[in-house]
Amino acid sequence: MDPLSESASGASEFNLIADSAPVPMWVTRLDRRRSFVNRAYVDFLGVSYAEAVDFDWRLILHPDDQQRIVAESIAGEASLKTFTLDARYRRCDGEWRWLHSVSQPRYDANGAQIGFIGVAHDITQAKQAEQALRQRERQLSALIDQTSAGFAQVGLDGIFTLVNDKFCAIVGRTRDELLRLTMQQITHPDDLPANIPMFEKAVRDGTPYTHEKRYFRPDGSIVWVNNSVTVVRMPDGTPFGVLAVTIDVTDRRDARDALTALNQRLEQEVAVRTAERDGMWRLSRDLFLVIGRHRRIIAVNPAVDALGYRPDEVEGLRIDAFIHPEDLAGIGRAIRAAAAAPVGDFLARLRAKDGSWRHFAWSAAPGEGEAFVIGRDVTVETQRRDELELAQEALRQAQKVEALGQLTGGVAHDFNNLLTPIIGSLDLLQRRNGRGEVGGERDEREQRLLRGALDAAERARTLVQRLLAFARRQPLQPGPIDVAALIGGMAGLIGSTAGSHIRVVTDLPPDLPPALADANQLEMAILNLSVNSRDAMPDGGTLTLSARARTVTEDDRTGLPPGDYISISVSDTGTGMDEAVMARAIEPFFSTKGIGKGTGLGLSMVHGLASQLGGTMLLTSEPGQGTTVELVLRTAEPRVERRAAARLGQDMPHAAGQVLLVDDEAGVRHATAEMLNTLGLSVVEAESACEALTLLATSRPDYIVTDHLMPDMTGAELAGAARTLYPGIRILLISGYADLEGIPPDLHRLSKPFRLDELAASMAALH
Repeated sequence: MDPLSESASGASEFNLIADSAPVPMWVTRLDRRRSFVNRAYVDFLGVSYAEAVDFDWRLILHPDDQQRIVAESIAGEASLKTFTLDARYRRCDGEWRWLHSVSQPRYDANGAQIGFIGVAHDITQAKQAEQALRQRERQLSALIDQTSAGFAQVGLDGIFTLVNDKFCAIVGRTRDELLRLTMQQITHPDDLPANIPMFEKAVRDGTPYTHEKRYFRPDGSIVWVNNSVTVVRMPDGTPFGVLAVTIDVTDRRDARDALTALNQRLEQEVAVRTAERDGMWRLSRDLFLVIGRHRRIIAVNPAVDALGYRPDEVEGLRIDAFIHPEDLAGIGRAIRAAAAAPVGDFLARLRAKDGSWRHFAWSAAPGEGEAFVIGRDVTVETQRRDELELAQEALRQAQKVEALGQLTGGVAHDFNNLLTPIIGSLDLLQRRNGRGEVGGERDEREQRLLRGALDAAERARTLVQRLLAFARRQPLQPGPIDVAALIGGMAGLIGSTAGSHIRVVTDLPPDLPPALADANQLEMAILNLSVNSRDAMPDGGTLTLSARARTVTEDDRTGLPPGDYISISVSDTGTGMDEAVMARAIEPFFSTKGIGKGTGLGLSMVHGLASQLGGTMLLTSEPGQGTTVELVLRTAEPRVERRAAARLGQDMPHAAGQVLLVDDEAGVRHATAEMLNTLGLSVVEAESACEALTLLATSRPDYIVTDHLMPDMTGAELAGAARTLYPGIRILLISGYADLEGIPPDLHRLSKPFRLDELAASMAALH
């Protein structure tokens, strides 16, 4: 029986209880319309009670959840049973919250279903914690699998609960096989009596320990390992297992055992000692040396042929003749120490006969007035370690550049918001003064001031664009570009800019595939590179603009994925750069032109543009031999975008209709509104997306012009909500940033700052 249908007083009591609940609750009829919602439900939507009852909850569903949730809701209601839904909903303040809703059938006094009663719980924190836990698990798993040592977690019962690839390789077993075994099952029986007490003691008092032991491999072989064991405990201190970092020390044990055996044999009769030593001497690929007084080599095994020597070429000489000068002191100390006790794991480089240096890891043991030394060639391992260190340093540098890019992009975004009202207002003043609309005739001095201010603002816009290009956050509209046509069209301008003392040459093959690029930004990049080349040839020279198709393979060192690309080169015969200058060439604000002769953003802007377009920039130069800058860009589909002729300065077409203008920056909003009014449009302003949605609920404008990055919700999200209410409404998104995530490709965009001509063209493109 439905408690809400028993009486009016029962329903009223339920309403009071429901309104006191901290979570949204609702009651629906069989036609799915709501007959009641509680206060928490109304507060979540941020509307009146009457609006909340009739509100279409699908409008605030996250786009990624909408199709799934609508389908699950229909299926749940059709089942006539209690059902649950987990989805993200946009709260009235614009924040997305995860809600877990439970809908239970309602029945009348006769047992007939009359609808559903539902309640929703906010599970956002649980979802975030779940996502964070999964991320940490992925990071831990990746870290464990990438480590060079074996890694295993063992429960208190000895069963393996976690192993990495390296541990599997050491013991010669698969991960699935190990997770079904215990540590005792693969340990050599002779080692268990010593291992088990250490394990139990560590669990009991938490003392970490290190020991060597033997593991059985499936093929019957034995591997010696060094285990560093640490107890793992719950937050309350209860131990639940141990972690073991495992290193394969089989080779080291073999070498140590071999050296021990050698020392024992040397104590025997000379004949026996020589015979026994000779077998190992000949067979081992490790380098065996007997070092006598004054560090002279008394004997060496045939393994010395790996360095290109015969034993008789080495014996009798001082070991110092083959040791790298930087390692002499270290090996001298080791050999002196070996006179008293065995020493191991010290490094020294040996010179091969061809002059190259090989890295060796050494162990030494004392004899009667001699030292017995074993060396293992670890050149490959050392090179790998050095390569890893270089890669780590490159990663650190990349992280620094990325951090600087984020800072630069954010500053440039704020400057674009500041420049938008400055450029827009100056542009309007110049146009009105030119037509005599304000104040009649103006003296020439005022006109010069206006032109100077606008020119300075335009230069500031260019500087901000370069900052955004360096940060890889400039707004781009990439499309297929006919590179040959673009460079050919610029050749005359570049020739006049370079001057008569510089010869401009183009090398543009026919049938060149189109490149994927932003035409405006690519023109600016080529022009910047040409100006740099001109400045590098003060006494004249040749500036070459060329393009060619390029195929990138796995062996190329461009860092690009294999595929087809377009290479655009700007070369000069100028002064060139040395290695020190080249190393800093793409740093922002680095310039060799002197104070006041450049911003130092040219190459960094070009490098950022190429990276943002999915390509790269290559720089080659030698002092006195000139410089070549190569832009490698991805190819595009054959449809080529042609550059439209510039229309700045022409009369603007007038439009009609109402514009809903949304921007949280008052200066940007007022300047844009003035420009829209100049174009003949009426403007209604809103300072937030929430305010805009409220206005849209009561009226439908002809256009929406909205900023993208706003505190409550983005312009793209506002556009999606507006299109849901009014399909086909014309929307223009304005932004000074290149963060295009979540922006539909069919949404028209205009970059900040902009002038009246650019705004007019963007509004016209909406039709």
